[in-house]
Amino acid sequence: MSDWIKTGNDYADSMFMDRYMNDPIIIALVDYLEFKGILNQVEFAQFVNEHCRADVVTREKLQSES
Repeated sequence: MSDWIKTGNDYADSMFMDRYMNDPIIIALVDYLEFKGILNQVEFAQFVNEHCRADVVTREKLQSES
């Protein structure tokens, strides 16, 4: 999971990594869903990265408007 998040914003990447990698529930859930064959880690990584990038774009837009 640690190399999934690449938003282009080093600070945001670090914040997302801290949030997700320090939560044992999230890590266990991803591992469990992959073990059960429900989760494809490559597709999930793309989804997480897109979500994080969208969050960065939204935050940057809000900051520039204020």
